[in-house]
Amino acid sequence: MAGGALAFLSACAGAFLSSPAQAGNEVNADRVAVYKEMERLKQQYRSGEFNPALPYRRGMAELIRSADTVELYIVDFDYKNFVRKPPLGDRSKFIEVPDHGTGPSRFSKVLKAKTLSPAERDEILNTWTDDLVEADQSSGAFCHYPIHAIRAFKAGVCIIEATFCWKCHNYIFPYPKGSDWLDVSGEMIEVFNRILPVPPEEIARFAEKDQSGKKVR
Repeated sequence: MAGGALAFLSACAGAFLSSPAQAGNEVNADRVAVYKEMERLKQQYRSGEFNPALPYRRGMAELIRSADTVELYIVDFDYKNFVRKPPLGDRSKFIEVPDHGTGPSRFSKVLKAKTLSPAERDEILNTWTDDLVEADQSSGAFCHYPIHAIRAFKAGVCIIEATFCWKCHNYIFPYPKGSDWLDVSGEMIEVFNRILPVPPEEIARFAEKDQSGKKVR
């Protein structure tokens, strides 16, 4: 990803993004605590204490579950429309799609957004993190056409930003160095699509472009 996952975290973790409830608020003790926990996990990863990466994912899963605000998105799946850098001031309107490994990121435009209710937030985060902590990850197919994306915030700090591809059955998870494609479950697909269904026009657009005959959802 561009500048590695550190660039991702600085972009996600408050430099450009803040949750709707926290925007404009001064840095407080809760936000400082979130930054410190994220930094602690990154330092452990860099030190080699997390090897393989499973303990890092488990630490992040615990932090993700504690998010107080979650935004779910429909994004443009077509990589031909991705941009290398969002227009100035429009970072919140684009989702980062890291390269598989350590290559440069691209950004996909947000087509639809929903701030989740507490019940929706808990359901989607618990379903996602149950899979995040699994040791056996095949990374799905070797492709990624994101249709859903998510940002999770705590005390106004963006903990994580991720894109999900139901065709390839994977999502991109950022590490302090690089990123990886991890598996999605059938339950994840059901929950994401129930809470924010893929618009029919996007399903039709994908079917038009895709030669495999496999639907976007």
